Amino acid sequence: MGAGARARATAAALLLVAAALAGVAAGGDIVHQDDDAPKIPGCSNDFMLVKVQTWVKNRETDEFVGVGARFDPIIESKEKHANRTGLLLANPFDCCTPLKEKVAGEVLLVQRGDCKFTTKAKVAEDAGASAIVILNNRHELYKMVCDQNETDLDINIPAVLLPKDAGTILQGLLSLGKVSVQLYSPDRPLVDTAEVFLWLMAVGTILGASYWSAWSAREALIEQEKLLKDGHESSVNIEAEGSTGMVDITMTSAMLFIVVASLFLVMLYKLMSHWFVELLVVIFCIGGVEGLQTCLVALLSRWFKPAARSFVKVPFFGAVSYLTLAVCPFCIVFAVLWAVYRRMPYAWIGQDVLGIALIVTVIQIVRIPNLKVGSVLLGCSFLYDNQCDGRFGPRGPNRPSRPDRLRSPLPMDAVAFSSASNPNAAPFPSASPSSGAHRFSIRGPRRRRRPLPALRSSASPSAHAPASHHDVVVVGAGIVGLSIARHLLLHTPLSVAVADAAVPCSGATGAGQGYVWMSHRTPGSDTWDLAVRSKQLWEDLAAEMDGHGAGGARESLGWMKTGSLLVGRTSKELATLEEKTKVLSQAGISAECLSASSLHALEPALCVGNDGGAMFLPEDRQIDAFQAVSLIEKINRSYSPKGRYMELYNDPAMSLIRSEVTGRVEGVQTSKNILYGRKATVVASGAWTRSLLHSFLGPNCTLDIPVKPRKGHLLVLENFNRLKLNHGIMELGYVDHQGDNSNSVHLSPKYKEDDQAAASISMTATLNTKGHLVLGSSREFKGFSREVDKSILKSIWDRAGEFFPALNNIHLDIDEDKEIRIGHRPYMPDGKPVIGFVPDMSNVLIATGHEGSGLALALGTAEMVTDMILGDLGRVDFTPFSIENRFSGTG
Repeated sequence: MGAGARARATAAALLLVAAALAGVAAGGDIVHQDDDAPKIPGCSNDFMLVKVQTWVKNRETDEFVGVGARFDPIIESKEKHANRTGLLLANPFDCCTPLKEKVAGEVLLVQRGDCKFTTKAKVAEDAGASAIVILNNRHELYKMVCDQNETDLDINIPAVLLPKDAGTILQGLLSLGKVSVQLYSPDRPLVDTAEVFLWLMAVGTILGASYWSAWSAREALIEQEKLLKDGHESSVNIEAEGSTGMVDITMTSAMLFIVVASLFLVMLYKLMSHWFVELLVVIFCIGGVEGLQTCLVALLSRWFKPAARSFVKVPFFGAVSYLTLAVCPFCIVFAVLWAVYRRMPYAWIGQDVLGIALIVTVIQIVRIPNLKVGSVLLGCSFLYDNQCDGRFGPRGPNRPSRPDRLRSPLPMDAVAFSSASNPNAAPFPSASPSSGAHRFSIRGPRRRRRPLPALRSSASPSAHAPASHHDVVVVGAGIVGLSIARHLLLHTPLSVAVADAAVPCSGATGAGQGYVWMSHRTPGSDTWDLAVRSKQLWEDLAAEMDGHGAGGARESLGWMKTGSLLVGRTSKELATLEEKTKVLSQAGISAECLSASSLHALEPALCVGNDGGAMFLPEDRQIDAFQAVSLIEKINRSYSPKGRYMELYNDPAMSLIRSEVTGRVEGVQTSKNILYGRKATVVASGAWTRSLLHSFLGPNCTLDIPVKPRKGHLLVLENFNRLKLNHGIMELGYVDHQGDNSNSVHLSPKYKEDDQAAASISMTATLNTKGHLVLGSSREFKGFSREVDKSILKSIWDRAGEFFPALNNIHLDIDEDKEIRIGHRPYMPDGKPVIGFVPDMSNVLIATGHEGSGLALALGTAEMVTDMILGDLGRVDFTPFSIENRFSGTG
């Protein structure tokens, strides 16, 4: 081995060891000792990182990392000993006042703000919770501490703080079904196997490449000596002059390298967009292909010497060995496959192979000639790391140095713990004279995705979310949001992106019965024209599907021309139905009032008594929510190859992106992506719109759109042949959306302090295209609870039995494997949807508040939103649905 080669190998090894030692020195422990945060009796815990593992319907899904509090009991450290407990949304969500319902040992999910952390914990404990998970109102974490003067600190349940993005995802999971969580704070192992593996891989790469380079130099020297002995001195000299392939680094080039690297980092920081990320991927693939080819050719040439020593002239590349030509296609395919599947969980293997091969090749080519150049390069590298990385990375003038970091054996990306002007935020010392709070960061909480079969999985979030540019961004993939996207794609040249925290039909859309009816509409009301227009658009779409054949609208939409029956059982209700029939007929709707005997001829199984009757609308229609959504998704996706459509499911919206110059909203930041909307951003997230807007607009937001989740149950009996229905049926009591009428059954609330918690039960019955009987319906205000209430289901069944006596002879076993649909209808107190621009935001629109009419009004709403975006006069007057002067904070 030559002296220069040995020097390179030794220097590389020493540099690597020094870097490894620096990394070890930088690592702290999972516990962060902070004497500046007050410690008082009952509030003296160390801050511990806590794992929060989740299950949805007993299937393991996401994993989050939060931080424990100063005041809670010590959290279990062993995963196998930690209890798996149900997760519930607190009601009220801030958990600052006594809960409206007691809980039986579940973990409560609460929102940060309005009171102290200790207050929230005590309220949750008093309600019977086993733990409390607090959702931060920012993407960072804060230390949960106590006030110096607090004395009542007898808190016996754990408290964990999660960042805002984790909270949004958890709320999305709750919309999918029963969620369970497991809280534990694992001890840091003495040896982190992942760090050891990475260290060994790095050491092995550098040492292997260095000694390989030295070995190659030794073989070249031996070959040269052989040629000299054979008398080929002249040819050796010629070859030695031009074919060494080595590049010596000078002091100038070392400093230039650091300058270029710094400039590149600035570009990376300033130009981090989708196209720039793709450019980096292409550059890495090119370098990886070259490195992998070099390594494979060098290794295989020992066994395939003839192919390695035989050359062919290739344009632009000159003489290339046959072995290189054979290996090159494999290398290209390997790199392309990695680029295509780089977001898959196993893609790190391909990335490491390409990276190692590239590093080995660089070490083969680049040489540090002496210690002087090595010292300059090392010094400049330290300067680069401390200045540039601090300015653009997780450190900097307002962030602590590495020893202040919380280190964890848990998989993490980037969470910042910081203090702010919020109750109980720990007062940390300032990291710089100008900063008002000490912020220290860990890479944080990365989630381990185990998608449910029903979910459409997507890549884990990266440190820099990929950005994409569209004309319109729609937040919400319910029937309204997807219909808006469809209308924009069909009737404009605009491009659209749709983002949702879950998947379509996981909210109110999937829990609907699919009425496209006029029987419960009132001519001349604010929603009348929208309902008429929307019904016409559904009929046009059905006619279009029928024209395509292959099952037509029935197969693609679940379209059924059943007509509707609005029924009553008393003479007073019959008089109301007669009046409604008259009003609808005058408005041009085909309507007929039926006596009890005439009704019996249409629906023999239906019983309304001798005094009852029905209003019959033969032109009313019915659709299936799941089939309709599937069709609309199919239409939307047909525009994806043209670059006009993108859908991002299980990717909740986190915040709005605003221009630093004009303040104009430029797009939406989701948990994994940045979506820029050149023309408009539409929030169509149903019952979640209110909390989402508060999250978007911040704590100083004065706009309050009072949309509330109104929980509903539907009971689905599959292939039910013991009751035959010819029409869609609804009792008159369902028409009153305020739920205060006497026609519906009212169940008393469990807790008298919330009269609105009373459940209203009205009979609705439909038979879908699959032969499933769908019975409903309940309406109650229970927050975002997804829990199945068996008493509600029994009431629905009993209420249906009053109209269909045949059901009274059938025993309903609720615990059997029956489909139960639960949705949260977006309720508005004035009974009208909210469709319009947000005041002072010229390109942000809201489309929510349809309650039980989301399916029926979706296409009309989509047309209206499109007209608003384009600045056109719509077929339906926008005014009744606008936000301006309608709610607090709007004028």
